[in-house]
Amino acid sequence: MLIYRVFTLTDTKSIDRYYLYLMRMGYKNKIFYSYGQGVANIGRWRFQTESFNDFCVPYPSRIEQQQIVNFLNKKTTKIDALMTETQNSIALLKEHRTALISAAVTGKIDVREVA
Repeated sequence: MLIYRVFTLTDTKSIDRYYLYLMRMGYKNKIFYSYGQGVANIGRWRFQTESFNDFCVPYPSRIEQQQIVNFLNKKTTKIDALMTETQNSIALLKEHRTALISAAVTGKIDVREVA
């Protein structure tokens, strides 16, 4: 039986996206692992509610939270666009590679003197 806990930000003076980024960073950098229980190496890990509630996090002003969110949104949008562009380039290169191999195998191009 698996049990998941969902925590909701109840502070209406805070920006939820700021805390989403903060929690993602904590997970990615394994900051929370030392507070959890379980077998982290095989994907089973639990961050107890008591430990989560006792965990101290930065609490900048709402203006600073919004500035951080705006900055990260801008950067992640740029990174996402670059990833899409890179994936498209890789797909196009694979197509060219396949076409080149096909042309060489079928004799449409002469590759005997290429070396």
